[in-house]
Amino acid sequence: TVDFHKWGFVPYTSSLVMIKNKDDLKFLESDPTLYSYFDKETEGHTHLHSTVECTRSASGVFAAAFAMHYIGKEGYQLLVAHTLQNAEYMKFRLSCESNVIISSKDNHGPGVNFRIYDPATVRDAEEEHDLELTASTSAEAREHLFRNSEYHYKCFKARPRRGLFTSWIQAMAHSKYNEHGQWVKIPGEKSVFFNPKTTYENIDEFVKELHNMSGENENDMADVVAAAEEMTAVATAAIKAAGID
Repeated sequence: TVDFHKWGFVPYTSSLVMIKNKDDLKFLESDPTLYSYFDKETEGHTHLHSTVECTRSASGVFAAAFAMHYIGKEGYQLLVAHTLQNAEYMKFRLSCESNVIISSKDNHGPGVNFRIYDPATVRDAEEEHDLELTASTSAEAREHLFRNSEYHYKCFKARPRRGLFTSWIQAMAHSKYNEHGQWVKIPGEKSVFFNPKTTYENIDEFVKELHNMSGENENDMADVVAAAEEMTAVATAAIKAAGID
């Protein structure tokens, strides 16, 4: 099966089931006379006969076909490259924030999951997250997990939606298993970079807002922005060298 609605940049209903032998589709055929109440001359020539159930729209299938023909192989390559570059840049920017941890930072996909900690109560975000991973066996770790999650969720709800639109997820990760095979959900924030119009500037704006809410030093932020601008210049030069407009 193939779902085009993310990587294919088409509506959610655009899905495909691939079958090795097309003759097997005959087992799914329905007699149009069982569904159509139109004149006999119109049977087989209306929208009622374009899908398996005869009454479902085929717009999703056509949307996927049109997108593939319009965008083309090179177009998809550029879109995918743009998506992955944005995700990596987001991870770079978040990694410069001392009160943020990134989940599955070695995953090179389009999604970035992260947790934000209160600088007033957490000195080392990585150590705090390591403690949270023991929440299935430690009451102290569970207490820290719930406190940190509450802080992050309040920040998420209060933060103006500037630059990026992120989502709150109930299980960004989970704790280690205990002896009974039980674990505890670790919630967090998620950003997925499928919008081809998302730029590094959008990500900068989002992280700046996050930084300001944490009340961290503005000088540190200036250093991060300078490093980000240098990274952007290097990426832009690489794109031009590859002959991509």
